[in-house]
Amino acid sequence: MLSSVKTRDNEVIKDIGAFCKKFRVDYMNMSMTEFAERRDLKISNVNAFERGSANSIMYLLHYYNEADEELKQFFISNVFEKYNR
Repeated sequence: MLSSVKTRDNEVIKDIGAFCKKFRVDYMNMSMTEFAERRDLKISNVNAFERGSANSIMYLLHYYNEADEELKQFFISNVFEKYNR
């Protein structure tokens, strides 16, 4: 039971990281370097988060705060509402 929960958690983390990368590239039209510089983050940490290797919830705030108001709603619906069960 515990391993299935952990597996599900890892899948969610990877899925959210992949969405954040797509959100940054396709919706904010921003390179990883630009995003990291604007948010004062290390590129390696952003990369790890987007690959699902880092799971700090603080990264979600960086993507959210960098978006305009319309994109913030899109971000919320794709990250939080998708996993609201």
